[in-house]
Amino acid sequence: MTTELLSIYKIQNGMVLADDVFNDSAQLIVPKGVTISDTIIDKLKYYHIDAVTVYKEGTAATDSSAPMTHSQRVRESAEFRAYSQVFYEKNEEFHYQLNEIAEKNADISVNKLFETTNDILSTADSSYRVFDMLHNMRHFDDSTYAHSLNVSIIANIMGKWLGLNEEDIKILTVAGLLHDIGKLLIPQEIITKPGKLTEQEYTMIKNHPLLGYNLLCKQAMDPRISQAALFHHEKCDGSGYPLGRTGNDLPAIAKIITIVDIYEAMTANRVYRHGLCPFEVIRTFESEGFQKYDPKYILVFLKGIVQTYINETVELNDGRAGEIVLINEQSPANPMIKIGTDFVDLNKHPDLYIVNIL
Repeated sequence: MTTELLSIYKIQNGMVLADDVFNDSAQLIVPKGVTISDTIIDKLKYYHIDAVTVYKEGTAATDSSAPMTHSQRVRESAEFRAYSQVFYEKNEEFHYQLNEIAEKNADISVNKLFETTNDILSTADSSYRVFDMLHNMRHFDDSTYAHSLNVSIIANIMGKWLGLNEEDIKILTVAGLLHDIGKLLIPQEIITKPGKLTEQEYTMIKNHPLLGYNLLCKQAMDPRISQAALFHHEKCDGSGYPLGRTGNDLPAIAKIITIVDIYEAMTANRVYRHGLCPFEVIRTFESEGFQKYDPKYILVFLKGIVQTYINETVELNDGRAGEIVLINEQSPANPMIKIGTDFVDLNKHPDLYIVNIL
């Protein structure tokens, strides 16, 4: 179906956004595919958005006959629209929940928080489809709230890859939601500062795990959740912060959240930089994984993440584009790529590497 650009004063409830809507800082405030409601309209007005593009008949079908990449097909799917809608709604709800805990020390309901993530996960048919959704929403508002939701979603899937029981997956999921809550106790102008932090500001940032732990440890819930907040920047080689603990002194859930947190943060856009290509992050993990991260978790994570990119169209550093068709389990950053009728094994071509997901 065709699209049209409408003034903010002419859009109506039930219309569907045909393009992502960004604020002046280039952060996504409402994703493509979300159905317009009074709440959406109020948010657009708050950010002084003058006009938006909508689908004329409320669908996301495309008129283009040109071949689409895997990502384009995902973004045009009804499943992606449903995921975007629920993610947006849950992000708004989670924003309120987290503030109530940080500002008013409200009681935490682990079950209610778990439902926040579970409702988003329920919009996709499988864990791989969830990653399809995640990969195609990388420009969403990079605030503590959206970041924590994404960490929670990935942690939930990671728990399933590891074969954890249902209760441990629930604890891991909620740990992902709350791991960064300490950042809400730091001035937001420091958290979102686009320039280089001063030494004093950096010290304040590095204190957020302790702030989060002190807030959460008083709650009547599984202690592993507050431990994840305290230890999610620690590394197995002792190079992390705030306490410089080593692998034997770190709980399993904290080790998992650390890996997921780094992957999500590095691949997401920030006010001070664009997100890195996931395969660049995977190469970094491969180069330092056995020193900084527990092999029991990092190997499962890298294999699982790369599997989610099967069928994705990627760009190589020599400018060629191709489709990922096979994963190299010994070196996940170097899969087999189909370029035209040729198959290129990146593990056999150290001069070639993936620079972008198309």
